Amino acid sequence: MDLDSLDSVRKGAQVFLTKSQGKLNVVIGNAGIMATPYTLTKDGFESQFGTCHLAHFLLFHLLKPALLASATQDYPSRYVSVSSSGHSYGTVNLDDLNYKSTPYNEWLAYGQAKTANIWMANSIERHYGAQNLHATSLHPGGIFENSGLDKFIPAEMKAALLGDENLMRIFKSSAQGAATSVYAAVSRE
Repeated sequence: MDLDSLDSVRKGAQVFLTKSQGKLNVVIGNAGIMATPYTLTKDGFESQFGTCHLAHFLLFHLLKPALLASATQDYPSRYVSVSSSGHSYGTVNLDDLNYKSTPYNEWLAYGQAKTANIWMANSIERHYGAQNLHATSLHPGGIFENSGLDKFIPAEMKAALLGDENLMRIFKSSAQGAATSVYAAVSRE
């Protein structure tokens, strides 16, 4: 599934629903990009907002009937939105999602998408929690290995991060970061 294309998301959801016979208890919205140069998705949205949020939003709504149908009191369904501490970079500028009137800043764009993910999880919980479909958002921690998210971070910034022993102590491995999402998906809490 290519999250840069809403048509691909629609097709991917349909394939999944057909193969799963409409059964689904957990969705983890994790795929994303970070701090990219300004580009647009195939549908004309700023790439980080389109890929990190709108594609997840559409996927959730396409899979929502299966999540609701599969949910029970004993085994509720869950939507886990992988956000980031990057949400603190700012809020969502609904009047200029594509940066037509505002100078593009790759970190603000990333934060905007991650804030929207938090809002979405909160909204899902409010609207569907009583129907045993719960949602949460999380920051998996700083992960600096094999995530691919550092693709657009300048080499000098990467070198500075890797050279900071104090900072490197708080970074997590990919497995530790994934454990946060898995816990949110299956914990009884």
